[in-house]
Amino acid sequence: MRLPIAVQFGSGLVLAIIVLSAVYLAAAQSIGLYNSSSALGRVNRDYQQAVHSLLQTMVDAESAQRGYIITGNAEYLEPLRQAADTVDPKIRRISDLAQLIDLQAQPKIDALTHDIRGKFAELDKTIDVSRGNHKAAATLVDSGVGDRLMQRIRADIDALIDEADAGLQKSREETQAAFHRLASMTTIGIAVSIVLLAALGIFSVFGVKRRIDILVDAAKRLGTGDLDHRVAVSGTYEIAILANAFNQMAAQLKDSNEALDSFAYTVSHDLRAPLRAMEGFAQSLLEDYGEKLDESGKDYAQRIVGAGRRMGELIQDLLAYSRLSRSDFRLR
Repeated sequence: MRLPIAVQFGSGLVLAIIVLSAVYLAAAQSIGLYNSSSALGRVNRDYQQAVHSLLQTMVDAESAQRGYIITGNAEYLEPLRQAADTVDPKIRRISDLAQLIDLQAQPKIDALTHDIRGKFAELDKTIDVSRGNHKAAATLVDSGVGDRLMQRIRADIDALIDEADAGLQKSREETQAAFHRLASMTTIGIAVSIVLLAALGIFSVFGVKRRIDILVDAAKRLGTGDLDHRVAVSGTYEIAILANAFNQMAAQLKDSNEALDSFAYTVSHDLRAPLRAMEGFAQSLLEDYGEKLDESGKDYAQRIVGAGRRMGELIQDLLAYSRLSRSDFRLR
């Protein structure tokens, strides 16, 4: 009897675990880089949205200034005050996001901050002049100082966006490279797994299948009624245990069938005895007392005789049916 299947398969499984562990580590590294690049891409998009939001704030502030100068309505100053309150937090957020994605954009952010400060100074000055002299304020607006400041702000923001686009493109390239590495590692892992499984399958087919086929054939012979057939207890440890269990089952089945035959014969014999008595008494009743019975009585007695005969036939047929599994079938 050879070693258990688990021992024989052990060396192959250990090798498979080592190979798959190496593939898993390589895939985990690729996934980590992929996730990191994806996270940087999301932060980069948040950064660009923050920059665009800051530009929109400056546009709203300039629109509020011009609305006040044109109409003199103080309600236009409220958006300007809101812009002044929110511009510093937005600049700080842009600076923080730039550090997260390592853009090295702080000099450009400082230049943008300086230009924004100049723009707010120009806005406040124009509004103050407008309160005393509307015409003088219009002249300041027409001088183009504010427009030049806005152009510088837009240029600063475009420079930040261009730098962010370059960083985002780099992040995308790294993400794509990580995805390709992950795909390669997955392909290698699947290929190695298939090879190992194929090797184990071949071993199973040529090392175990022959013994299993013997057991299958023995089971078929047992199913046809050959209760004396036995198999050799050999092969791997598990196959030997299975063969021994099969032989024990066949022996027990043979003993059970013999006991069942004896029981069926006894039962059929015991059942036919009262049936014969019932049928005989009914027949005697018809023969000896037939003249004293009316038509209904005769009919009942004849029914008892007929039912007893049919019951006897059913018992005999049931006994024959119980033996069918242990005899050859003849088609006709």
